[in-house]
Amino acid sequence: MNHKLLVVPVVAAGLALSLPALAEEQLANTPKRMAQEAAKKSVDHLRWFIQRTRMIYGLNIYDFRKVE
Repeated sequence: MNHKLLVVPVVAAGLALSLPALAEEQLANTPKRMAQEAAKKSVDHLRWFIQRTRMIYGLNIYDFRKVE
């Protein structure tokens, strides 16, 4: 039996099973999601997160204000 022929389906199956987990993990780490998590802790955490990452993500504190 040629083992090289078996490798391709096994790798493809493993990749297919891991892609949904990777997509979910990437969604969990979006800048807005991270800012929302900081906001859940406190306003000061949100301010600190936005100040620290403003040049990376381009977030603004006014994007996360509470509308009443």
